Amino acid sequence: MAKKKKSLRKMSSNSEKLTFTKLTQTTRPDESRQRLLKSLSEAWTSGAYSDLQIMCNGKTYDVHKVIVCTRSTFLDKALKFPSEASKEGVIELPDQETEIVELLLQYLYEEEYFPELLEAVIFGKQQTTLHSCTGDCKYHSSYRQVCAHHSCGSDCNYDCRNFQCQKCLTTEDVAGDSTQLLTHSKMYEIGDYFAVDGLKKLAAKKFKVACQKYWNDATFPIAAHHAFSTTIESDKGLRSTVCKTIAEHMELLAKDEMDALMNDFTSLTYGLLKEKVKQGWK
Repeated sequence: MAKKKKSLRKMSSNSEKLTFTKLTQTTRPDESRQRLLKSLSEAWTSGAYSDLQIMCNGKTYDVHKVIVCTRSTFLDKALKFPSEASKEGVIELPDQETEIVELLLQYLYEEEYFPELLEAVIFGKQQTTLHSCTGDCKYHSSYRQVCAHHSCGSDCNYDCRNFQCQKCLTTEDVAGDSTQLLTHSKMYEIGDYFAVDGLKKLAAKKFKVACQKYWNDATFPIAAHHAFSTTIESDKGLRSTVCKTIAEHMELLAKDEMDALMNDFTSLTYGLLKEKVKQGWK
């Protein structure tokens, strides 16, 4: 009987644990997360209760150790192992760009940085499967419409092989102008340098969406050069986007700026060739 009571007590305890877990999961809705992020954002903008200063080229930011140092390995080590010339409670970043450091700090508090991603609306036919040209494509009365962005004949000379429109895959747009291309590349770089989880992934995503919108802008080759010059060859986060963008818009190669870019980075030339092979080049 004693064993039976013990077993019942054990079952009751497990039941209570299960119930508690279930309640915990159902009592933390998205609204709670939004309130938390709002509080962190207000702490960032106001500097209230700050216990650390970050200085960059004459500008001072009042921040909180528990936020910035727990999210950045670089800042954590800079605080724990300060240089002899550094002041107590101050981290100096003289070699960084003020605007990029400010966006970095915004991300540490808000999980976002300006400009933000927006929902995009695609008008017209959307591609849902890979497309390869067949004999039928040539005999359409007009160019065969693959999607809202591409037509067989006008775009591929009826030679598509497993083509997928990248614009149709994108469900987001970006606010801001074309200068953000370079901003996203710099954010990717600083995310890597400061060892900030999530920032590289977000910057790469924004860079990809921005390239789809501003690929023909004069800023694109500048941002592409920065992306290749600040990342190692095995880091494909931005490099693959540059290669895919050029592969989709080969007319870019007619620009003088692109000549310099292709000559500076042989890995870009090779990456472009690989992308074109994927699209059906033989």
